[in-house]
Amino acid sequence: MPLSYKVIAVVVSNGFVRMIFSNPEGHITNIQYNGMENLLEVINDESSRG
Repeated sequence: MPLSYKVIAVVVSNGFVRMIFSNPEGHITNIQYNGMENLLEVINDESSRG
């Protein structure tokens, strides 16, 4: 499973799903699947996007 580290985010991708976590908080800030850019509610704050 590819894992790339950025200063403000950690990106985990398996080819089907791509998840981006904030660093150092660990909040899930973005979920991409099947061409959909972000499955999370973007209007809410990053800590409350369920």
